[in-house]
Amino acid sequence: MTSNGFHKVQNQLLAAAGVAPLDRLRTLIAGGCPVAAALEEVCQRLPREIPGLPYPGDPEEGAHPWNLVRFLVRCLREGIISLAQSVELLLGHRVHPWSLVWGEDQATWAEVLEWAEALQLPEGCLAQLREQVDPSLLQVYPSCRGDRHLDWIPENLKVRALCLRDCPRLVGIGPGFESEGLLDLTNCGLLEGLPEALRVLHHLRVRGCSSFSRLPSAFTCEGLALEDLPSLERLDLPGDFLGALLVEDCPGLAVFRAWSHQLKKLWLTRCPISQLPPGLAVEESVTLTSLPITTLPSGLQVGSNCILRDLPDCRAFGEGIRIGGDLTLAGLPRLWSLPADLAVGGALIVERGRDLGTVPAHLRDRVVIGEA
Repeated sequence: MTSNGFHKVQNQLLAAAGVAPLDRLRTLIAGGCPVAAALEEVCQRLPREIPGLPYPGDPEEGAHPWNLVRFLVRCLREGIISLAQSVELLLGHRVHPWSLVWGEDQATWAEVLEWAEALQLPEGCLAQLREQVDPSLLQVYPSCRGDRHLDWIPENLKVRALCLRDCPRLVGIGPGFESEGLLDLTNCGLLEGLPEALRVLHHLRVRGCSSFSRLPSAFTCEGLALEDLPSLERLDLPGDFLGALLVEDCPGLAVFRAWSHQLKKLWLTRCPISQLPPGLAVEESVTLTSLPITTLPSGLQVGSNCILRDLPDCRAFGEGIRIGGDLTLAGLPRLWSLPADLAVGGALIVERGRDLGTVPAHLRDRVVIGEA
């Protein structure tokens, strides 16, 4: 058996026995395996799931990049490998080396600053690290604010979370971007869109980006917030998006489609959206405010409360609408009647002055007046 074959078998046996990756790496190196070869071998058998999060990996691809970055940071902090060796391995796994800085929260402020300078992170990020009064803040929210020179986020960047604010030259994010937490993009005036197959495990927020006009046809996130985007004209949510959606102050957004027909929450405010997707089912609450909607679609299902406020063009509700909690009606002057099959699980909250004769008989004992 060759030396490489021996170390491969040794690593497999140690992994099967439950030996931690860092201890396996030390054992292989102590047994004469070159550091780079030992590192590559151990990284092929890292845990394939993020602790506490259902993110299974492909057995043919090795560990997920977030776990890979975490492991390399531990190796760096223990002095087992060099920064150059970690960079070489990351590039071999198609992970951008900046992930060592933006993808890990266990390193110290001084360590992260040293790596960031060596990896030539954007100057705005370096300046924030150098000026940071409370180094513990780095552990909470990696960010880059007010960088007038940052124009591109490189491909295959894997981050724990990332906030990019007031970056006026930022035009795009490279393919292969993934965030374990959130991605917050604020006041980046040249940013027009996001890469295909963008993966954000929790929340994606885009606000105040005057050129932003499109979402990718395929992306993953738990919650999507779009705010103050004057160039956004249509919103097509992919079939696998089942999360919470918040849209506010998008004056050009007239088309809204949700191909899954399912959402966790829905909040639409001050947009020219005139129709909701047919057959929409929302697990929790719905809030619609200051929209030109004319009809609430048939078959709408809302698991919790539904608030309809300042909808001056709304004239009718479709058939088969089910509201699991309270239904609030305020500022709907053209809605003169409600359908007989409307189901409301909680109270029907209406403005003072509404003719209760327009309320179906089975809901009249649930009416609350003057609290809308």
